[in-house]
Amino acid sequence: MPLVIENVCRFTAHGTIHDRPWANVIDMELQAFVFDERNDVIQDQARIIINEWADKWGGGVGAGWVFTGVSWVDLNSAEGNTGLRTNSPQRALPVAGSGGGETLAGAAALLVRKLGSSGRGVRPGRWYIPGVTESQVNGNVLISSFPANYQTRADDLLSGLNQTGGTILDYESHLVVVHTQDGLTGSFTRVNSLQVDSRLATQRRRLRG
Repeated sequence: MPLVIENVCRFTAHGTIHDRPWANVIDMELQAFVFDERNDVIQDQARIIINEWADKWGGGVGAGWVFTGVSWVDLNSAEGNTGLRTNSPQRALPVAGSGGGETLAGAAALLVRKLGSSGRGVRPGRWYIPGVTESQVNGNVLISSFPANYQTRADDLLSGLNQTGGTILDYESHLVVVHTQDGLTGSFTRVNSLQVDSRLATQRRRLRG
């Protein structure tokens, strides 16, 4: 049986870092209003993710990072919609990072923590964002203004992802962290803020697979 979590759609941003794939999971609580089709809302949220991911992360990381699309599976039911979107009216993918300098190897990544109101024994979520450049680091940490720069990008990203009825469709959405108990059911908590760690993290599979 597939995982079912009411009102949550699991999006995944996809791309490449040099010659290897990367993926970042983006769980969103979607509350469609009475006249909205849920699948239309999902398509619109995917459009927003494309715009935000390309602008906020793509504007900071190096050209070795390439963003190619957003896929999804709707966890709202066992028969939830699945799909893939590779463009929006505002952004044609693929999009390469536009930050200056040589891009670090794919195993190096920004660690971005998803902070919310989780209780005891419930882990907060995290993203590993590849594409940091040599000019942005000294040893294993971000230098100079780059921690603040990426933190501002993360703050703007969270604000841009969450919707309160101001889009083409009238719906609400919130970035969440999913917590599973048995692999089939679970719960979620809303993300209140994103926190960028100044010390780099690693994802070794992005180097060798």
